[in-house]
Amino acid sequence: MTSAGGPKRARATNDASYADLREPVYLLAPEARATTSTGVGWRPFGYLLLTVVWFVLAVIVLAVVFAVLPWRLSSDDVGPLGQSAGFSGGNLIGGVFALLLIAPLIGALFGVILTVSVGSFLSSATYLLRSLNPAFRQEKLSFSARSVRAEATGPASIAGLSTAFSLVPVRLTRWTKLVTIFTSQGLVVNVTLWVLGAWWGWFYVFTVCWMLWPAQGAASLVCAVVSVLLFAVFVYFVWRSRRAYPDIMPAAYRGTPYERSWPNRPREKPARKPAPKGAARAK
Repeated sequence: MTSAGGPKRARATNDASYADLREPVYLLAPEARATTSTGVGWRPFGYLLLTVVWFVLAVIVLAVVFAVLPWRLSSDDVGPLGQSAGFSGGNLIGGVFALLLIAPLIGALFGVILTVSVGSFLSSATYLLRSLNPAFRQEKLSFSARSVRAEATGPASIAGLSTAFSLVPVRLTRWTKLVTIFTSQGLVVNVTLWVLGAWWGWFYVFTVCWMLWPAQGAASLVCAVVSVLLFAVFVYFVWRSRRAYPDIMPAAYRGTPYERSWPNRPREKPARKPAPKGAARAK
């Protein structure tokens, strides 16, 4: 499982230049990534437990958002949403305004929980398979890195405390890099996730509301068009922000091979200025 403490990072080796990750790159120095036989036999059980836990959490989140919540709001004892106390009579404008404010928060929270749970599940499953492979027997599979204060999402960050990023891959490949990038979207406080979460929240809340109101006749067609437009804007921002995802990373990853590897783009060297004509003649 993950190792505690602060293992020595691989800064002097492997990160001198940009790596395309066609060959594995290590995030720890050679002396820090070696492991002993103690606990290696139990390692698959630890990763199996983590895989099951994160898988169950991801399934619960998806079930609540797409099944349980709509089903509960549409149950017989609740009745149509338009007849509820929060939307009837003079409360209609206030109810709609409240939903417009709550929707971005709902979308952002959904994005945080989903990216962390799905990303951690994929990481745990990857390490589970590696722990069963004899080729990985002599090396650590993952470690933990400490975050700076107010960098991570969660109660500890709100309180101004540092938190630990777990399941960081020791052997960095294209797959583990993508999985870690996906997890970092929810672990690291960033504007991109909140923008995407806002649009997803508006799409989700608006769609659930008009389907459970329920809208009828021409109103249902208009609402369906608006839902499609909101979802299209969400997809547009997902695609438009694709270059920003690799740069969303814990501060502990800065200056390591994680930052200087695919799909992060290598920094372009500044173009050399042409020498003045007078300097050439002086030579």
